[in-house]
Amino acid sequence: RVSRGKMKLTLSVIMGNYNKAPFIPMMMESLLGQTRPADEIIVVDDASTDNSVEVISSYLTRHPNIRLIRNPTNRGANYNVNSLIKVAKGDVVYFAPSDDWLCPELFQIAMALLEAHPEAGLFSARCDFMDMNDRNLGLMPSAMPRRTAGYMSPADCYRALPRHDSWLVGLATLFKREILIREGGFPADLGSVADNFVSQVIALKYGTC
Repeated sequence: RVSRGKMKLTLSVIMGNYNKAPFIPMMMESLLGQTRPADEIIVVDDASTDNSVEVISSYLTRHPNIRLIRNPTNRGANYNVNSLIKVAKGDVVYFAPSDDWLCPELFQIAMALLEAHPEAGLFSARCDFMDMNDRNLGLMPSAMPRRTAGYMSPADCYRALPRHDSWLVGLATLFKREILIREGGFPADLGSVADNFVSQVIALKYGTC
């Protein structure tokens, strides 16, 4: 039994990529520059036809916690997620797009909150819009059910979701891996909204940070 606030969690990052070679270095550098580093980074290349594999491979020898998995055919994001959550070793998993950028403190803040609130099923932050020249265009519009960082119980989420719609942003969500597996992962038939659906299910059953 772990005392509240004393649980030490490990973190796996799963980054999917398909033909995003120009953006990969930006995302990889933001992953590697986190103030709380990931314990492992798994990159799955979904049968890219550009030089993505070459770009990804340039990081492998320099960073032993990174590994590359190559799909022989394009399988899609939800297939990759559902396959790799069972391969990952971390207590917490983050699904990184290959064409975004993370604030340096994201993992540090997220993991500290999830460790302080072991009952929580996930953590979600807010996102900024960026243009093609890496200029910050400001916050992505989304609901704010809390004004300060902390835990929301399932009852809190039940009250907040009908008022605010969903504040759970897939690009900035870290999941407890065993809970995500227990809830069945990402339904393939829901396509790009699968992460938001699963986030709401987990928030309503376990609560969220």
